[in-house]
Amino acid sequence: MNPMDLMKFAGKAGKFKEDHPKVIAFLKDIGMQMKEGDVLELKYIAQDGTEKVTNFRLTPADIEIIDLIRKG
Repeated sequence: MNPMDLMKFAGKAGKFKEDHPKVIAFLKDIGMQMKEGDVLELKYIAQDGTEKVTNFRLTPADIEIIDLIRKG
């Protein structure tokens, strides 16, 4: 990622934290408990009621990214 994109990402990440404090609180809550192999599930609900769900098994890299988000 080039430096300009990195700066843009940092700004948008800060705005995301301001707009969605419950997400950051959730990540802080689970952050100390997360370990490799745990499963994180995401659910999307559209305005028309359509739902999509996915999940993934956490890797060390995933945990590192989540730590950066919750601490940053």
